[in-house]
Amino acid sequence: MNTIVKDEDRQALDGDIRRDPKQVHRRQRGKNLVVAGLVVAFVVIVYIVSIVRMGG
Repeated sequence: MNTIVKDEDRQALDGDIRRDPKQVHRRQRGKNLVVAGLVVAFVVIVYIVSIVRMGG
């Protein structure tokens, strides 16, 4: 049984196939900010631990 699936139906089935570029950019920016925050937190922790170990 072959059925023809239109693009609109396929989009509804697969989720949002063609994402809005602004949405993709905003989501990627959010991920980048989270990773940057984690890197900064790691650097601060390493700095504090090194100061404590040096006895300063």
